[in-house]
Amino acid sequence: AVARGAVVRWKLNYFHVSAGFIQYQWRRFARRQLLTSSTTKIQTLYRSVSSRQRFLRLKASATKVQRLYRGFFLRRWLAQLSLSATVIQSSWRRHSAQNSYLLELLDLKSAVLIQATFRMYTQRMDYMIVKFAADKIQRCTRGLLVRLDVATMNLAALDIQKTWRSYSCTVSFQRIINGVVNIQSLFRRANARKQFEEMRILHWSDVCFRRRKVVVIQKAIKEYMHRKQMHHAAAVIQSAFRFYSQLKQIQLVSRGMIQLQSVFRGSRVRTTRSKRVAQIAQRIELESRRALNNPAMCLGNRTDRALYVLQTSQSLTKIMDAVKELEASTRLSVVCCQVFTKVHAADILLQLIQSCNRSVPHMELKEHILLTLENVAQYPSLVASFAHFRYAEVFLDNVQVFRDKDGIFCLAVSLLDRISKVNDSVAQFCATHEHLKRLKEVYRVVGRHRLHHREGEKGSHKGRISNKYPLKKRNDFNRDSTIKILGEMIETFSALEPLPTPQRNNVFNFDMKAASK
Repeated sequence: AVARGAVVRWKLNYFHVSAGFIQYQWRRFARRQLLTSSTTKIQTLYRSVSSRQRFLRLKASATKVQRLYRGFFLRRWLAQLSLSATVIQSSWRRHSAQNSYLLELLDLKSAVLIQATFRMYTQRMDYMIVKFAADKIQRCTRGLLVRLDVATMNLAALDIQKTWRSYSCTVSFQRIINGVVNIQSLFRRANARKQFEEMRILHWSDVCFRRRKVVVIQKAIKEYMHRKQMHHAAAVIQSAFRFYSQLKQIQLVSRGMIQLQSVFRGSRVRTTRSKRVAQIAQRIELESRRALNNPAMCLGNRTDRALYVLQTSQSLTKIMDAVKELEASTRLSVVCCQVFTKVHAADILLQLIQSCNRSVPHMELKEHILLTLENVAQYPSLVASFAHFRYAEVFLDNVQVFRDKDGIFCLAVSLLDRISKVNDSVAQFCATHEHLKRLKEVYRVVGRHRLHHREGEKGSHKGRISNKYPLKKRNDFNRDSTIKILGEMIETFSALEPLPTPQRNNVFNFDMKAASK
């Protein structure tokens, strides 16, 4: 009996220690989670209540077992057990009272936090409503003011155009009347001359007939026909010249009116623009003047400097800047593209492409190089400078390796399509079994990826976000049209009779002296 009492007391003490440890952990967790949401605290409170209920059920079971055990076996030690029970009950009451106080304190704090959160939410909603209304009023007011300004400008432009059109119509009508009068006078003069010449010919024919001089009659007829042709040619030339002069006058007047309208609209915009826009325009004008006064900012000098850096430098940063300048100059000037092809810079760029890997800086460099080649390839007379099977092999490798990168993939496919259309040997090279198999496999993979991408777009808006690497250049590549071009190339290459595959050469052999020239 003593052992069982000790076991029961040990279990009760274990429950007390467990409850104390649970309370300690809960208090520490509550201190750490003061800023959490009310939902988490309500769940925690529910779990603590359920744990307490389980503990109360266990306690009631233990108390009932003790009561039966004491009532049946330990009536002789009633006084001692009563004293023990009194001690246990006092401890338990203290513990239960302490738990009740802590739970009430926790409920109070949770209620205060919920009330504060709700009040903050209501105040924020009121503020957002007021802010939305103010933004709406400002937007409507600004739109109304802009529409009024645009309507005023349109009315002024319409008045100017109406006045000018009426003036131009009046002048044109007067010129037409003068031209009709001149034409009538010329026509009457031509008829009079014709009649005079006919009468003169009749007179000469009569005289010649009388004198039987046939030679004189033939000469007179030839002179008459020659004069008639000369008069007709002069009339055609005069009409063409008058039409051209009138057209030039109308064009000059129209250009003057367009310039007048542009000056008026520019002055109107400059007077009504904000201070910030005026500062930006002033800065742009200053930078434009500085660029015009600085010869180093010209496209030709920048192109020469970039080509020199490509031939001499080994630094990735300098090469990247040089390729960017080449891309900009070839995009803006056809002369720079011609210089690019004359110095055989495509060989250097293709060698740089071969030395690049899949790191982000190298992929950015590769995309700028392909953009430069694409700018040069826009001109049919220049694309033949790098329409060779060596370049086609490099483009094939990039299409296969970088099929998951939109920029490099689209540019490589476009360049491969351009050089295959210019040079038939490149098309025959791509039509070999090995390269055609590579293109078909890439087309199958990208087609399947496009199908999955469309299915993902139907299920979620997150599928519309492109997983490209962060590049600093344009990202408006149309992958669907590129895949269509790839399919058309595969069909074209499949219809060709392939030539023997040339020996693969991983290093481009180009003359640096020729490139430096």
